[in-house]
Amino acid sequence: MMQRRHLAGIVVLLLLTLGGCGENGSRQETASREPLQVVYQPGEITSAAAAAMDQAAAELDALSRLVVASRSGGALLRFEAILGALDGRMLVLTSMGDVATDAAVRQESFAARDTYESFLASVYTRNDLFQAISQTVPADENERQLLAYHRQRFTKGGLGLDAAQQGELVAALATIDSKESQFQQNIANDQTTLQFTSQELLGVPPADLARLPTTTSGDYLVTTEYQNFDLVVKYAHDPETRRRMMLAYSQIGGQANIDLLSAAIAARQQSARLLGYTNWGDYQTDGRMARTSAAAMALLNRIAGELAPRFATDMQAMLAAKQGADPGAGQLDSWDIPYYAQKVQAQQYSYDEAATKEYFSLDGVFAGLLDLCRELFGIRLAAVEGAVVWDPSVQLYALRDDRSDALLGYVYLDLYPRDGKYDWFATGVLRDGRLLDDGRLQKPVTLLIGNFIRGANGEPPLLTPFDVETLFHEFGHVLQLTLSKAPYTSLSGYHSPMDYIEIPSQLLQFFARDRELLRRISGHYLDQNRKIPDPLLDAALASASFNLGYNYTRQIWQSEVDMTLHTAATPLDPTATCNALHRELLGIDLPAGNLYLAGFGHLMGGYDAGYYGYLWGEVYAWDLLSEFQQTGFADPQVGRRYRQAILESGASRDPSELITDFLGRPATDAAFYRWVGIK
Repeated sequence: MMQRRHLAGIVVLLLLTLGGCGENGSRQETASREPLQVVYQPGEITSAAAAAMDQAAAELDALSRLVVASRSGGALLRFEAILGALDGRMLVLTSMGDVATDAAVRQESFAARDTYESFLASVYTRNDLFQAISQTVPADENERQLLAYHRQRFTKGGLGLDAAQQGELVAALATIDSKESQFQQNIANDQTTLQFTSQELLGVPPADLARLPTTTSGDYLVTTEYQNFDLVVKYAHDPETRRRMMLAYSQIGGQANIDLLSAAIAARQQSARLLGYTNWGDYQTDGRMARTSAAAMALLNRIAGELAPRFATDMQAMLAAKQGADPGAGQLDSWDIPYYAQKVQAQQYSYDEAATKEYFSLDGVFAGLLDLCRELFGIRLAAVEGAVVWDPSVQLYALRDDRSDALLGYVYLDLYPRDGKYDWFATGVLRDGRLLDDGRLQKPVTLLIGNFIRGANGEPPLLTPFDVETLFHEFGHVLQLTLSKAPYTSLSGYHSPMDYIEIPSQLLQFFARDRELLRRISGHYLDQNRKIPDPLLDAALASASFNLGYNYTRQIWQSEVDMTLHTAATPLDPTATCNALHRELLGIDLPAGNLYLAGFGHLMGGYDAGYYGYLWGEVYAWDLLSEFQQTGFADPQVGRRYRQAILESGASRDPSELITDFLGRPATDAAFYRWVGIK
């Protein structure tokens, strides 16, 4: 998921509140062609952002001057309303940097993002505002949670520090914001392109080669977009080709981004210590499910220990495959892993990825996903014809309750790559749902970013099983962000703790591993009525269990690099730390000259000291999935219960309580270990 710090997260995609925000959810409600303004000309974002923050500043000043005559929730709710309205105006402005087609507009958006981060940081240093809301005696559980949320924000914002310390903290937080923004811009603007001969790309499927641009001499031009990286390192027979591709991919952002990361880590540690925390890891985990960085690391180390036998088995299988082609090979290189994993899957499981993809076109999979959501969760989606969008390829969908026909919200789908666009998959809030001052419900708006590549002759994108899971994962975020019934922006699903926010998306992702569901959503791209043959499907599912030991250990490596850098007593060299932990945990080296962390956007987009949350969340998600497995994945009774207990609750209750209520018992890690096959 993509989020930004001020909303609890890595790339946040955000939009301006216009007419239609007061829709009442009646059966007759018509979906708007433009629920938010999403098209901007140069200069508009800068002026709109300034106006929004000026208005909020004036309203906050007025609130601070207010003499509260009674200990009601008025000051707290007014404070929340001001910030909620500001979010509703700023979110689009600060997210167009990820999707706008005009480079000048993108640059303005990045600048507005920095300014907004600084504005919010300054709000939570103000003692006058803290005193105003602290007089509140919560009237209900929602107000109690809301007060606790804002009190923690004030505490982490530096309330209680003297003036000099507050100034130091504000400067450090501003440094973090600016370094993160520049880091993301450098990734988005990276235009690295490699040139390969046809001989060097032997093994890459012809259909994929056909979509690559060529030089006048017939060489292929390959950018470092993930889909191209995955294609080359997975299929190219030539190890030098794979090494070059992996090295280029691991240098996205360059040394400049390593320097930005180092500066951000230093500012984070400075901020944490000013606030009384030992390190940034403890600062980040305070208020999350893990509570402390030590607890997060304990989970990683425990799972790593359990995975060790599976990891060794996976590595030995890939080494044996390499030795089959090169009997003298004594070890695997990092650029061998994707290639020989694919070889083992093909040889041991008869898995044919190219043939399998033909039965999972993007349009067909998405239609199947929508059918599942309607059947399981009671959610119906329909395209909004004639919607105003920032690029012709973007689609707008309205989400409705299938029983009442009430309009629940909107999602923009921006699913294809283009220059200057965020280059991976992400989902973010464009506008949170909340109760307005007049009692009407503001409809949430989300944005799902994808980068699916069309065929050379205009064929639809064909999805691997991994791609199918990715689409399901991101749509799980859409449901989480749209279905929340929390009355306040700060209690919406988007503000859930970072080690909880991935759980609903991972749950839906795991649905894409069910045999009957995959068969149901399959259909050959030339004839949707032709379902995937059983041998192809069985091979795909069987092969999915291979390399879990390696894949999870690699995820632990990424998480431990993140937490190690953010808990160290003294500054560490990011690249040296990254390489050393890779060697320690995975037993092999990254390519010489790599700058892996320069392109690891999570560490500069809200998942800093939080990447562990993916694995943390997966353990819980597998346990939640066990409820669906008892009666079949498409049981609407379980689906509606999940919608009500988890999705609609947002961040209005402690996540552990929500999970326990749904399961009827405390969560365990047994289901996760069953999936991995180690217990």
